Amino acid sequence: MRPAPVGGVRSPSFLADGGRPVILRRNAHQAPAVQFLCDRRLSGASSYDFALLQTETLPDVDITLTALSLAGAVALLLWGTHMVQTGMLRAFGPRLRAVLSKALKNRLAAFATGIGVTALLQSSTATGLMATNFAAGGLVDLVPAMAIMLGANVGTALIVTLLSFNVALLSPPLILLGVLLFRRGGGAMLHDLGRVFIGLGLMILALHQMLTVLEPVEHAPRVVEMLALLAGVPLLAIALGAVAAWATHSSVAVVLLVMSLAASRVIPLEAALMLVAGANLGTALNPLLEATGDDPAVRRVPLANLGNRLIGVGAAWL
Repeated sequence: MRPAPVGGVRSPSFLADGGRPVILRRNAHQAPAVQFLCDRRLSGASSYDFALLQTETLPDVDITLTALSLAGAVALLLWGTHMVQTGMLRAFGPRLRAVLSKALKNRLAAFATGIGVTALLQSSTATGLMATNFAAGGLVDLVPAMAIMLGANVGTALIVTLLSFNVALLSPPLILLGVLLFRRGGGAMLHDLGRVFIGLGLMILALHQMLTVLEPVEHAPRVVEMLALLAGVPLLAIALGAVAAWATHSSVAVVLLVMSLAASRVIPLEAALMLVAGANLGTALNPLLEATGDDPAVRRVPLANLGNRLIGVGAAWL
């Protein structure tokens, strides 16, 4: 251990220069520090001075408490996403379906509509289910329906990008506005918009909470080493991301969680990319599993979407 230089002392080795420890205490950062009294004449000075010899310590991380706090933040994020989705569907559901059905006549319009509807609903799964229902009813061909699904993927990326900025200060006013509209709204439309604003505020609050919870985990070597193994086993990371997105019905929540882990340096970038690829794949399973009926046309769009995402996962892996 080497002490930090103090004043004009050039030689850092106080022990070698005849320094002697006088007290063992904790500094302001709660790191153990040994205080030395050294004759500075040994290094060309004429007075005594003090120096601190600090040893690096890592903060204790309560894994159980951290896991519970993280699970609570993820649950809050999922609930916020659910509130935004249900609020938008209740307020604009019929209009969104009408816009979606009209846009299916043109590929470019279908792609743009997929982006917009997904951004409003905060869910590519909901957009995919709408497109699947239109295709199953014979209202649209496969190509325009796939254009909507591609737009839904881009819409999800836009949502995550917007939420990745430091917008924590927007959470309280959004929740306040949402509560006022929800409690005081004179009609069903304002009531549902209140749900949307509350949901957005909860999503931002949950993301901020996740970052706060994960901050000390960066200094927990065992946890970091364990999660770093995902970088060496990409197939496991992809499977984990896919299962998480399928179980939560939300790739947005999974990607935001992965983003928080990567921002806190808990997982390496390679593992984060594989987890995101898996989450993108997992959300394609929900429309496929929820497509009912014996008609093969019902599963054409979900299968094509799943195949498209499998190609994307393969490209990311390579």
